[in-house]
Amino acid sequence: MFDKALELLKKYFGFQGHDSSQAAAWDFVGMHGNVRQGLLYATLFVPEFVEADGSVFIESKFIGTADEMKDPVAKAEKEGTRAVLEDAANTVDLCTLFADHAGTEEEVDLMMEFMAEAWRARLAYQFPGRRFHVWIESWEEAGTPVLRFYELR
Repeated sequence: MFDKALELLKKYFGFQGHDSSQAAAWDFVGMHGNVRQGLLYATLFVPEFVEADGSVFIESKFIGTADEMKDPVAKAEKEGTRAVLEDAANTVDLCTLFADHAGTEEEVDLMMEFMAEAWRARLAYQFPGRRFHVWIESWEEAGTPVLRFYELR
């Protein structure tokens, strides 16, 4: 995963006429990135998750208060569809997230892999002892790659 990312960074950014064969990813961050860009993308990789009546949701996609979510969560639990509710609510379509849709399938897939790995770590950190299924629904399955998660019970 990291080798692919570095290869793409070298392809798009390079060292303007210099040999970039020995460059590391952080070299490109130092040359082309800035703190504001880092803050802009930080929430994609380290989102805040909230808990409502035992279900975990992405805070930025969470609508309402934890109390307002009790009824739909309770109904989903009663019907045995809590994982379905969590999965549907905790979905990010990377292709529609950005105003600028530039990016190849390979680049989008790689970004989703990094996000999924980061989400797994964040969920484990925020909810120790609980298990989550974080997965990427492929281009073939959804028409566009979608990152999603739900808690394993």
